[in-house]
Amino acid sequence: MPACFNLPMEEVKQLITQTLADLRMFVRDVDLSDQLIQQYRPGMIICERGFTDASSRIGGLGQRCRYLIVSNHMANMAQFDNAHWGLYVAKPSAHFQVIDVFWHEQKVQIALLHLPNGDAWRPFETITLQGLNLVETVRQRFIEQYAAPLIPELASPDWQQRCQPPLGIDDTGTLFPL
Repeated sequence: MPACFNLPMEEVKQLITQTLADLRMFVRDVDLSDQLIQQYRPGMIICERGFTDASSRIGGLGQRCRYLIVSNHMANMAQFDNAHWGLYVAKPSAHFQVIDVFWHEQKVQIALLHLPNGDAWRPFETITLQGLNLVETVRQRFIEQYAAPLIPELASPDWQQRCQPPLGIDDTGTLFPL
């Protein structure tokens, strides 16, 4: 039986409220193949095995694909960020729910909701958050930023190399186990 059904409805509501409270947006631009992009579908949950680096500095797109991460619990690493990337990091084994895959002209945004740590993400296997204004908001933000100037620090080879691996999936298109 899915984990969500073992929780009282009040606890499910509280979990959703906590997950959606005080969300911030973070980005990492990558150059993914069509094969890898097609692996992401709204509603699916992915697990990233390593640390997930993203930037709080949102400007124009430096690559073909943008991961937009909405989260209220990424760690602010500014004290270690001498490159001025606006570095935020999610812990290893972070879980994300794909909330949208949106193409605009020749580029795509994969929007991810950062789920609670530990096993608290499990109820989201059966919870979908469709119908929220969140998808409209992230799409509008993507369109607004599409042609904006690149942030020079986020166009650096070091940052691009750091963010190049796809999230939740290996280079051959195999999803990491949840």
